[in-house]
Amino acid sequence: SIILSNTTNEERQIIRGNYKKLYNHPIQNDIKSKLTGKLRDISIDMIDTPYEYDARQLHSSLNSLTNDDNITVEIFASRPKNHLEIVDKAYQKFYKISLKEDIKEQGSKEFAEFLLAIMDCERPLEQTISGSDAYETANDLIKNGLKIYGTDVHLFKKVFVEKSREDLILI
Repeated sequence: SIILSNTTNEERQIIRGNYKKLYNHPIQNDIKSKLTGKLRDISIDMIDTPYEYDARQLHSSLNSLTNDDNITVEIFASRPKNHLEIVDKAYQKFYKISLKEDIKEQGSKEFAEFLLAIMDCERPLEQTISGSDAYETANDLIKNGLKIYGTDVHLFKKVFVEKSREDLILI
């Protein structure tokens, strides 16, 4: 675990690949058999690629009894489309179902539509709005639904689908 914590994810992927070549099985198998509890879980998470990590977090979030929508929203709101496409491939590899199909099977229809819209959109990768535009958008979100009955779902969907990660941070 000291080696894992003192290397970058890129370096851990090299270790992971070399380990598999050397021992003819994934390093995760040995981590699972030698470690327990949180140290095992953290070590497995650290050996994952960012895409694999997101796929596992999304599966856990979507399929737990308590559905932690915060994790799901964090991943979807902060990752670009190309990242989510690779996460979907990792998801299919791990769980034999596409992320989109699993989303459709879970939770509310509106939430599923929101997530699928984010997966399908072409959000800009860089900031596109000014500070005053962000302030105005934030006020619109507050006025049109934040903690109010009859939330304007379309406004929230529009903002999260059309704005870059940097725009969302500014908002």
